Amino acid sequence: MKHLYDPKLQRICIALGVIGLVVMLPFDEWYTRLVGMACLVAFVVTGVFLIANPAYLSRDSAEEHRPQDEAVRRAAGERPD
Repeated sequence: MKHLYDPKLQRICIALGVIGLVVMLPFDEWYTRLVGMACLVAFVVTGVFLIANPAYLSRDSAEEHRPQDEAVRRAAGERPD
């Protein structure tokens, strides 16, 4: 199975989000806030890179079999393919 997301980058993204929240929420020092905000910004940036990769953007939704699409076509009165 071909991955739409890079598994390594996905693990890094999740880890950055968790570390950012763990460091930032229970502590109230300036340096923990700084590290927490840096991790959360990196979490957002890596999330953008996960979504905006060529494999994810070039996928064709018509290739995927979706039963709900057939039900919508039947409800709209269209003929099946």
